[in-house]
Amino acid sequence: MKLRSWQSECVELALTRFRVHPHFMCLATPGAGKSVMSAELAANLYRAGMIDFILCFAPSREVSDGLARTFEHRLGRRFDGHIGAIGGAYTYQSMAYLGSKFWEMLDRYRVFVVFDEIHHCAGANRSNTNTWGKEILEHIQDRAAYTLALTGTPWRSDKRPIVLSRYGSDGIKCDYTYGLRDAVFDNVCRKPNIVLIDNDRLAIEEQGERQEFAGISAFLTDSKKAYRSILNNDAALHHCLELGVKKLNHLRKSTPSAAGLVVASSVSHARKIEQILRGQLSQSVNLVTYREENPQRIINRFRLGDQPWIVSVGMISEGTDIPRIQVCCHLSSVTTELYFRQVLGRGIRKTQECDGETWLYTFAEPKIVEYANRIAEDLPEYEVLFQGAEANSTKDAPRQLCTLMPVTRNTSSTEEANPLASGEWISEMLLPNAVEKPHSMEFLGTFTQKLCGLILP
Repeated sequence: MKLRSWQSECVELALTRFRVHPHFMCLATPGAGKSVMSAELAANLYRAGMIDFILCFAPSREVSDGLARTFEHRLGRRFDGHIGAIGGAYTYQSMAYLGSKFWEMLDRYRVFVVFDEIHHCAGANRSNTNTWGKEILEHIQDRAAYTLALTGTPWRSDKRPIVLSRYGSDGIKCDYTYGLRDAVFDNVCRKPNIVLIDNDRLAIEEQGERQEFAGISAFLTDSKKAYRSILNNDAALHHCLELGVKKLNHLRKSTPSAAGLVVASSVSHARKIEQILRGQLSQSVNLVTYREENPQRIINRFRLGDQPWIVSVGMISEGTDIPRIQVCCHLSSVTTELYFRQVLGRGIRKTQECDGETWLYTFAEPKIVEYANRIAEDLPEYEVLFQGAEANSTKDAPRQLCTLMPVTRNTSSTEEANPLASGEWISEMLLPNAVEKPHSMEFLGTFTQKLCGLILP
């Protein structure tokens, strides 16, 4: 297996560190190839006689199955966790049900444990753990021969420490870092382009009173309305989706398999989006939510097919590998930077079949604007802090390309909770529903777009 330069460098550094310390943490941007790197590291450890067995853990079945395929291919051995296999891949949820006899394996054998997307597991000690972090502290820390933590977003929105991690005054300490700028410059990942949609004249009528606002930020700030008011507006939805469709149609002229992803806020929101794509924009669409029968089959069929669009609620997230996605419409009411970067990461994985750039379309919600303007930084400025320590950043401002583009004038419910909160992976992304007074909204002005992207050296 031919490795990328960063993968070879990271493997060598990890092998060196394992001579003196059993844990290694790798930060690499989504799409860079963390799974391949970890399988190569495992192969080196096994070939050197340093380990007997390998365990992998990930936040979803989709990701753990992908890890199993990668490790089985690299090691040339079964990786299904049964007798005779060299290892197995499991979800973080399953750790609570594996039982004491399973964990005794770490006492009897030299086990290498790989944690994918480790930021979902919190806790430096029992007082600040979440469910998954508690399992790692109790069953794996100090028992595994070696551990490898992988992440593309090494912080938590609740600012709790990530399990097995080291912190300093300026945040988390990673043993190896391969950022988005590096990956784009090395031609490993696609260049991301973020299009922020705004409108210079919004009006709402509530209880007989009418108010107008000079943009989305003013509307959300002055009216105290929730962001989902924008996301559920027919004119706004149609405009964002139409931009995505036009871009994808252009990309499919040179890459017929290129695809688009819409990240929705709820099941009802996803079905509304599906209707707009099918009925108004004449697009072929897949819908994948927890309510669909066998959602993994839908995702796998879309991954291997050539259908243009898939609409998802919490089902296509970090680690879900669909490289043909090159356009994303981020229409979720979750506005944390962690989730924003995870959604952006769905479109940056480059393949020989799907090259070029990736495009993300969303609205100019104030926090999202801030995240987009920081995308050139590999670590966000405010969220990496440990236990709420005060920020003390001396970084230079990120280099960006930002321009305003006027476009054609376009004028013109209550959200369901996502019940996928059975694990921290999903519950971390959900926001409480607020009860709002009914109101009508109109976009009366001109829609504009602000384009934010990396400028490379």
